[in-house]
Amino acid sequence: RNPTDPSALSFKSIALLQSNQYKKAKELTALDSSIRLAHIRVPNGYRDISAFNAILAEHIYDHPSLKKDPYNRSCHASEQTDDLFLSPTQPMRQLEAAIHEAARGYMANLPIDISHPYLAGLSLANTRLCAWANVMGPVGYQSPHIHPTSKLSGVYYVKVPAHLDPNVPHAGHIEFGRPPDDCQINTMPDVRLIRPTQGALLLFPPYMYHRTVPTASEEHRISIAFDFELNI
Repeated sequence: RNPTDPSALSFKSIALLQSNQYKKAKELTALDSSIRLAHIRVPNGYRDISAFNAILAEHIYDHPSLKKDPYNRSCHASEQTDDLFLSPTQPMRQLEAAIHEAARGYMANLPIDISHPYLAGLSLANTRLCAWANVMGPVGYQSPHIHPTSKLSGVYYVKVPAHLDPNVPHAGHIEFGRPPDDCQINTMPDVRLIRPTQGALLLFPPYMYHRTVPTASEEHRISIAFDFELNI
């Protein structure tokens, strides 16, 4: 009835792994073709992307909804805001425009696969953009999760620690493809790890499980996650 439903697709990927249908699970998750990395243009009025991100970081630190470990969220030992687009500042409006531009590029370059339930049926018509900030210290992380109400998801990196602990495997990376630990799967899936950089923007399907690895750095990692949600 709704072949692009993120929850249904994520559960199906787990069921395929549980029944040892590794190839079908890999085709459904589409790690290589459905995750896209972009870098936004420097918005008008800023000398470079660092100056723009410094203003965004200041806005996030001062946001009245910033709260440590809000209930029923995937973040741990971290701070998170509510929707930043409810009363957006000018820099957030500029980021919104950049996200829409990146999303148009994502849609224009999707692989043509009429058999894939998500890639074939994706449309951003009648959606609204919502976004929230994550502020993480050395042990902050996000557990594996999906975005069940989204049509397309993403994250923009406002601040990334300059130095990550080389003794921590994949410190500060975002990882795609690994289900939550309480899922009893028979075959471990492929995963894709990406090391974020300041000014990078990632777009990905909302049904794809993703988590973050702690940075082990005293510098904050600040990101703005976003969803294109149905405008009901």
